[in-house]
Amino acid sequence: MEGAGMLLAHRNPIVVANLADEMRRRRAAARIRVAQDGEALMCAQCFHPARVVLVDAGFSQIDRILQCLCSDPAHPRLYICADGNDERALPEAVRQSGWPVGLKGTPVGATCDELERMLRADTAPGACEPIRARRRENAQRLLFLSGVMPVTKGSRYLRAALVMASENPALLCNLEGRLYPAVALRCGGTPAGVERCLRYAVQQIWPRMEPEERLRLLPRCGNRPGVKLFLSAMAERMNDGWLEDR
Repeated sequence: MEGAGMLLAHRNPIVVANLADEMRRRRAAARIRVAQDGEALMCAQCFHPARVVLVDAGFSQIDRILQCLCSDPAHPRLYICADGNDERALPEAVRQSGWPVGLKGTPVGATCDELERMLRADTAPGACEPIRARRRENAQRLLFLSGVMPVTKGSRYLRAALVMASENPALLCNLEGRLYPAVALRCGGTPAGVERCLRYAVQQIWPRMEPEERLRLLPRCGNRPGVKLFLSAMAERMNDGWLEDR
């Protein structure tokens, strides 16, 4: 797993230091980063995506943090630390996440055992990079052929959303809860800001497209489509081999 990343995010600096020291003592094949609050966690995961993330369930806005991490296109594996002695006292988002939870009193060694197991079970991030690079290239080309210039406001978010939707169509089933947080995490921003920029981009792009192009993309859409419909149509075109003929 050389080159993989591990992010240890906990409010208690002693806990973070002990875990990091133990993982280094075990010579874990991972770059280890640390964070002590939710904002630092999201920033670190945005710019240096880790494949295994330990999250403190006591962080403020833990629901939003877990939403973003579960929608992250880097697909990190999560281990959640909690201060309580009973899983029934955990926040609802933590209980519904399905990820392993370490309750109060869990030894450092046991936590590191679980982190190592997750690290070994995961796939090296480099293995999928050529596929992701092709998706990014195809998304950029598709948007260019549709008349979207790189300087268009929101084009960066639009490109990222298109790549994610083509990779995982389920993101389009819940824009506010999954897609917008995932794009915000990957591009650096807020879900609300992503939503505004994507709406603006679609509003600007649709009138500029040739009528024949609009008809081919969405034959039954007379008016300007919403973000969900536009992305669904574009992701379908990206996946059906349409670009190979252009």
